[in-house]
Amino acid sequence: MRTVFAGKTGRPQAIPDRKWFRPLCLPVIDCDTLFSMATTEDFIRFVCDQIADTGEVRYRKMFGEYMVYVNDRPLLLVCENTVYIKKVAAVESLLAEAPKGTPYTGAKEHHILDIEDVPLCRDVVAALLPVTPIPVKKKKKT
Repeated sequence: MRTVFAGKTGRPQAIPDRKWFRPLCLPVIDCDTLFSMATTEDFIRFVCDQIADTGEVRYRKMFGEYMVYVNDRPLLLVCENTVYIKKVAAVESLLAEAPKGTPYTGAKEHHILDIEDVPLCRDVVAALLPVTPIPVKKKKKT
């Protein structure tokens, strides 16, 4: 028999020395998810500056990350200093070689936009504007 500290109370308990006994293990923690870096304010301003001449650009913080709107249409999702574009037919030819990834756990796969390539960014925004609808505001129930 050996004594270990276990249980909710933290008091010593006698544990038999048997082959089948396994000590309580802690769950495995995904450090990338636990310590993920949120998008910085400087980066979101940089993204908006890169596409500033494509229309009226604004951004909105949503769930700790950002959505970039051009002419009131939600076009770019910015998570962890990475710009994501939803997969739509209008941009498939422009972003055929672009890397793909998911902005958050459980999301569908998106294209990752190289925001430093200004001509590509302008072309992508120009292609997305006609096919992206303006969100309709829901009426409040009274």
